[in-house]
Amino acid sequence: MDLRRVGSPRVAAVLALDALMSDGDSGVEISRPAAARVYDHLVGGLHTFEVDRQLGARLVAAVPDVSRMVWADAYFLARAVRELIAAGIGQFLELGCGIGGVASLHHLLCREAGWARSVHVDADPVAVAHTREQIHTAGRGRRAAALHADIRHPQDILDAPEVQGMLDLGEPVAIIATGVLHHLDALDRPSAVLAELHDATVAGSYLVVSHLCSDSRPREMATLAGLHADASIWLVPRTRRDIEGLLAGWDLLPPGLVSAPDWHPEEPDSAACSADSCLLAAVARHSGANQRPKPRGGSIKRG
Repeated sequence: MDLRRVGSPRVAAVLALDALMSDGDSGVEISRPAAARVYDHLVGGLHTFEVDRQLGARLVAAVPDVSRMVWADAYFLARAVRELIAAGIGQFLELGCGIGGVASLHHLLCREAGWARSVHVDADPVAVAHTREQIHTAGRGRRAAALHADIRHPQDILDAPEVQGMLDLGEPVAIIATGVLHHLDALDRPSAVLAELHDATVAGSYLVVSHLCSDSRPREMATLAGLHADASIWLVPRTRRDIEGLLAGWDLLPPGLVSAPDWHPEEPDSAACSADSCLLAAVARHSGANQRPKPRGGSIKRG
């Protein structure tokens, strides 16, 4: 499926932004760009402010194929989610949901598995407001929720009423962490975040991850990191070895950790994003090794 040809939810975009900006306590900082909104701009989205568009323009000027990297991530997510649905996974916990529009996990589930349950987490209030509006517009309020939270504190996410009420952590769940871990630096302990989520989920759960890699184009990745830093956004491209280290304890599924367009490529999306994306991607499974006792899941909403 060519995600770029699917109609954009423009009405939901306007409603979400209007509702958010009318709330004086929304916490939206419009004088500084936000990663979720910048990435939305890079895929032609509407949920942005001028500062986001300015940073997006600087990124494209410095690394012209940066938009293709974002699209490569979206296509990888779509392929991975279809694989998980085929494997019988019906619960999804998305870390850093961003503002994906038609390329978002929410829209993928609407198209591919309306019966699935999902919780979408982001630290950006615009991303959360937009996702909530999408959920409401789609009539999926009993099967999906958006949560404003910091992924650096996974236990707070797991304990949140949205997660406890929507997901059963005593059953397999897919953790979606695409395009988000490279926004955590060493002090944020991304490996500990994934380890804590591993310990909180049962055997048969999955991890879907993508991460910018600095190996093949170190200067360009350093330029992207510097432009983000100038805007007070952390961006930490890592080496393949370091990314593999983040996934310790998870069993990688074939073809392993590869360039995002090379993970079970399909047409036409593989052709559209065939450039060296510098984005590595993988799907991994929780085998049950070193399993700790699991907390009881919350009461699951039915219907």
